[in-house]
Amino acid sequence: MALVDFLDREPLVGSVEEATGKVIGHSLFLLINVLNVSFLLIVQWLILGRLHRSNVLKLTLLGCFCQVISCIFSIIKWNIGDPIGPLGVAGTFAGIAAHIPIDIAFIYAFFYKGYSTALVRGSVFFIIVGISLVTVTYVNWDVGVGETPFKYLKMYHLVSVTWRLVTEFRLLSAFKNGDVSISESIISADSMSKLLLVVPVLDIASVLCNALGSAVFKLPAIGIGFMSAVLLFVYVGKMDHIEKYRALP
Repeated sequence: MALVDFLDREPLVGSVEEATGKVIGHSLFLLINVLNVSFLLIVQWLILGRLHRSNVLKLTLLGCFCQVISCIFSIIKWNIGDPIGPLGVAGTFAGIAAHIPIDIAFIYAFFYKGYSTALVRGSVFFIIVGISLVTVTYVNWDVGVGETPFKYLKMYHLVSVTWRLVTEFRLLSAFKNGDVSISESIISADSMSKLLLVVPVLDIASVLCNALGSAVFKLPAIGIGFMSAVLLFVYVGKMDHIEKYRALP
């Protein structure tokens, strides 16, 4: 018999091992996003004074904060053995809400040639998607045996990661081709190129870990995706196409 059963990829549904794995996984997920929020507030706001001037960082902060709330609800619900009770509903809604602002932030990176119009339409689109998912999740919360009430959040996460990866590779290509740039006083071109490569690699690793591991590995892996967004937008928010738009009257 295994000494650590909660590391099983598919523990018995409703078992102590499943609950233990979920509590540990969500706790690690929470820790990552607490670090994300702390970095944005302490470093980017209090120390550097950049947060209030960067819409992408503010959106990322909102997403990470919503995920902190979701993780707290999830830890409590699994700890008390009631994953589909009211806390489960609240945690799932917060998890959906966590994706929306970060997905909106990626509009700035994808439409680098002129994101003002796309930003309005894209924001409305993602907000409608979020509201629709919350509604569908609530209506279908009481599920049958073998189904999961969290399936809409999981599907949205996969779509969200795909959107981010497409944007990250598009931005990497644009940077290498000289279509977008950032001041050398902020970060060197070589370092920025490496950053734009590391971020999608982290997201791909997050997806693979999410698909192959137990809850102890899956949930923190999602947190790595939030961390990579923070890392990316610290510098995307200072890229020339955003700085020029901000300077317009």
